[in-house]
Amino acid sequence: LEVLRPRRRPAQAGLRLSEEPVKIVQGFIPGEPIAQPRHRVGVIGGHARMFEATKKHPIHAWKAQVRHELVALGITPYDGPMRASLMFWFARPGRLVWKKRPMMVEPHTSKPDVDNLAKAFMDAASGIVWNDDSQLYVADVAKHYVAGGGTPGLAFTLTYD
Repeated sequence: LEVLRPRRRPAQAGLRLSEEPVKIVQGFIPGEPIAQPRHRVGVIGGHARMFEATKKHPIHAWKAQVRHELVALGITPYDGPMRASLMFWFARPGRLVWKKRPMMVEPHTSKPDVDNLAKAFMDAASGIVWNDDSQLYVADVAKHYVAGGGTPGLAFTLTYD
């Protein structure tokens, strides 16, 4: 879904306001979100070596799915400043499933950390949404358990300034 709306923004000199369109892209990527694992360091032959996640790690499948969904939306790389709102939805654990009470949205307060979840998305989106994730100047990230019958995944909103 792409929306263009006028936005009032001060000009560089700060003397007048200009009308510039802002592009907003929203989407949903289904699947259980996976956090970016940390690099590991080990010593081999007296030298320190850094290790990334193994090829079997589920982060690779999650990033591939994110890339696939972003490309399917027809997004092209952007060079300017951007904002992102990321809402990660997780499946409800058994302790939060009820038969008679309505199952509302619950905050997800255990691992994985929001910064590692966001990093996985930002790395996967590099080259598709933006040229480098340093172009993001605001990132709003949250994680919740889905309501009863909800679908786990990532709901995102990208704003091109």
